[in-house]
Amino acid sequence: MTETRRKAVRIFSHLLSIIEDYPELVVACSQPQVFSWLQADAPEVFEAVRRKIELGAIVPTGAMWVEADLNLPSGESLLRQMVYGLRYFEEEFDLTVRDVWLPDSFGFPGSFPQIAKAAGLRFFFSQKLSWNEVSTHPYSTFDWEGIDGSRLLTHLSPADTYSGDLSPHQVLHTSRRHHSSSRSARSLTPIGWAGTGPTREVMERYRRLRGSPGTDLIEVQGPNAFFSALDDDPAPRPIWRGELYLETHRGTYTSQHVVKTGNRACERLLHDAEYWCTLAALATDRAYPHQRLEKLWKLVLLHQAHDIVTGTAIAWVHRDAAAAHQEIIAELTEIVEQAQQSVSGPGATTPHLANSGPRSTHGVVLVDGRSLSGHGRAPRAAQVLRDGRWALPARVPAYTVTPLTRAVASAGAPVRGGPRFLDNGLLRIELNEVGNICSVYDYTTRREILTQNGEIRLLVFPDLPNTHDAWNLDAHYDHLAGTPGRLQSLQLLEPGPLVAAIEVVQTIGSSRVTQTVMLRSASRSVDVDLVIDWNEYDRIMRLSAPIDLHTAEATAATQFGHITRDTHRNTDRDAARFESVTQGWIRLTEADYGIALITPTLYGFNVRRTPYRTGVANEVGLSLLRSSQVPDPGAERGRHLHRYSLMPGATIQDAVTAWYNQAHPLSCFASAAEEHALVTAIGPTVVETIKMADDASGDVVVRLYESTGGRTATTVAVAFPVGGACLVNAREAPVPSGRLARAGHGLFTITLRPFEIVTMRLMRGPATSTVQGRD
Repeated sequence: MTETRRKAVRIFSHLLSIIEDYPELVVACSQPQVFSWLQADAPEVFEAVRRKIELGAIVPTGAMWVEADLNLPSGESLLRQMVYGLRYFEEEFDLTVRDVWLPDSFGFPGSFPQIAKAAGLRFFFSQKLSWNEVSTHPYSTFDWEGIDGSRLLTHLSPADTYSGDLSPHQVLHTSRRHHSSSRSARSLTPIGWAGTGPTREVMERYRRLRGSPGTDLIEVQGPNAFFSALDDDPAPRPIWRGELYLETHRGTYTSQHVVKTGNRACERLLHDAEYWCTLAALATDRAYPHQRLEKLWKLVLLHQAHDIVTGTAIAWVHRDAAAAHQEIIAELTEIVEQAQQSVSGPGATTPHLANSGPRSTHGVVLVDGRSLSGHGRAPRAAQVLRDGRWALPARVPAYTVTPLTRAVASAGAPVRGGPRFLDNGLLRIELNEVGNICSVYDYTTRREILTQNGEIRLLVFPDLPNTHDAWNLDAHYDHLAGTPGRLQSLQLLEPGPLVAAIEVVQTIGSSRVTQTVMLRSASRSVDVDLVIDWNEYDRIMRLSAPIDLHTAEATAATQFGHITRDTHRNTDRDAARFESVTQGWIRLTEADYGIALITPTLYGFNVRRTPYRTGVANEVGLSLLRSSQVPDPGAERGRHLHRYSLMPGATIQDAVTAWYNQAHPLSCFASAAEEHALVTAIGPTVVETIKMADDASGDVVVRLYESTGGRTATTVAVAFPVGGACLVNAREAPVPSGRLARAGHGLFTITLRPFEIVTMRLMRGPATSTVQGRD
C-alpha cells in the first residue's frame, strides 16, 4: 500500500495541472480510501483538490470505499463499503454520490442491486463484461434486476475498455458496439486507467473531434450528469435479471487462499465484535468502541480491493494483506474478550456457552473447554476428544449466552465408528481401501447418495491457463484425468458415542493431505476437515463428489440470498459458466429431496452432469487451492485448512443454518451472569447484524433478510426494553414504511418479500404500545 499512497499524490498533482490547461475537463475520481490517503499524506494537494471539487472540475464518484471485488466479500461487507464511502464524500465534500463505479471488478452477483438499493444508490457502471470469452452482453444500458426485484439503472460502456484514448477508431468502435440502438445512443467512455487520468494528448484529440463533422456530439461529462440524462429518457429500458457473470477470471475465486480465509475470519470477528460490544453496552453500560471498530472495518474493506482479495496482486501485496489480517484478527479478538469480561461480571466461575450467530444451535457441538482456565470441568454428558475439545449435546438460541448446565440437551442415539465406517442410525459413511468416502447412505429415505462405484476424492490437475495465470482458470484444465491421492495411513480417531471420526492421510504429488471425517450423534451431516501441506507449481487441487441426483439445476448461496444455475451446457453461454462462485453452500434437488454441500472457506465450484451406468448424475466440484506463478511465484505454498460438510436431505433453510453455525461456532467462557439474549427472528428470516447505531445515540441497529426465497411474516423478538422502532436504510436514516408493527412486549412484526433486506433501528427506553413515528 505504501507505493499506492505515493501514487495517489502523483495522480492528483497531475490532474490539478491538466485541469488548469483544459478548463473544460471534468475528472471522475472514485475510492474514498484514496482521497483519505491524500488528505493524510499531502494536505496541500488535498485542499487544492477540494477547491476543484467545489468548482465541479473533479467529481467524486462511486459509493464504495474501494473498487472492491463483489464475489468474495460478504453482503454486510458490501454494505459497509457503501456506508463508509458515502459518509466520507458527504462529510468531506458535502456531496451525495448515487452510483456504484466498478470498471474492473470480476463479476457481479445477482443480489447486488438490492444491496446497493439498501444504501440508497440508483446507478451502476462497469465495462468488465466486454472481457467475456464467449458471449456478448445484449445491452449497454438496461435495468439490472436483483433476486429480490430491486433494480439499478446500469450502463456497460460499449467502448469495451477502461482506458479510452478518444482516437477516431475508438469513437467509431464505441458507436458501433452500443447495444441499445433503439434508445438514446448516449454512452460513457472512461479515459485513463491505473492512475494516469486524461492526458494532454487525449484532450487535444477531444478539441479536434468536437469541431469535426459527425463527432460533434462528444462531450466531457461527469457520471451524475450522464446517469441523470439516461434516467430522464422516457423510453422503456430492457431488463436483465440475476447475476452479471464474467466469462473470464474464474481463478480469482480460488487464488491466494490465505488472503481469502483472512478476509473471511475478519468478517466473522467484526460481526462477533459488534454483537459482543452491543451486548456489553446494553447489559453493563460499557462504552461501545465506535471509532476502533470503524478503523478495523476500513482496513478490512481496503483489502477487499478487486486485485487483493482475489489473489491477483504481486507477492508483496499478499504478504502485506496476510499480515494486516492477522493484526486485525488479534485486535478484534481482544475487543471480543474485553466485552465478554464485561458481560461476565466479577467473580465469574460458572461455565457458559455463547452463540454469537443468527441461527439456533441444536445438536452435538464442539467447544474448547480449555478456555475456562480451571473454572469448570467437562460435564458428565460430554465426550472429551483427543485434541482436548468437548463434544456435548446442546441447544443454544441465536445471539444468546446461557449457563452450560442449562444449554446441555439430551443426547440422541450414539454414533459408532470403525476402521472404515461411521454410523449414527441416520447416516452411514463408508471409506474404501484408499481412504476416500465411497458410500453415504441415508437411512431415512433408504437411498445411497453417491453414484454406484463413485467416491468423494481429491484430485490435482495441471493448471496452465493461456493467459493471466492467477486470474484465469481455463475450461480445459480437467480434460485430463487428475492425479488422485495415495493412502499413507488410516485410523479411527474417535469411537463415539457423541462423535466418531476417522483420520486419513494421503499424498498427492509433492503435497500431503490429512482428512478427518467426522459424524456426530443425531446429525444428518458428515463433516470433513482437511489440513493440506501444499507444495505444487502450476496445479489446482479440487474435491470431486459424484452425487446420484437427477437435476438440471444447482442452487448456490450468494450475499443475502441464493441463486439457481443450470448444470447443463446446452449453449455456449452455459458452457462458459464451468466455474461459479458460492458464498458458503451449494444444494442439489431431486423433486423434494435435497443434498447440500457446506463450506465456510471455499468459493469456487462447479456442477457437471455426468453419465454413468444407471443414468445421469451430477458431479460437484470444489476448488481448494491453486499454485499459479504469475504474478506471485510462491503462491499458496504452505499449510492450509479447509472444511466441508455433506448434508443429505437438506432443505435450503437447513443449508443456511448449517453455514451460519459453522461460521459462528459456540464459544465457552466463565461468567457470573445467568443468561443474556439480544434479538432473534422466527422462521427463515436471518438477523445478519446487531450493532449500536453509528451516531452514538444509544439506539440499536438490527439488519435482517429473508433467506429462502419466499414471502414471510416475521416476528422479531427483542430481549431489552424498547421504547420505539423504525425502519432505516443501511446508513441508519429513517425511511418511510409503515410496515413495522409492535406485537407485544419486545415483539415486532413485519412481512418480508423474498430475499428482502431490512434494517431496524430500536430506540431503548420504556416500552410503548405503538411503534414510534419515526417509521
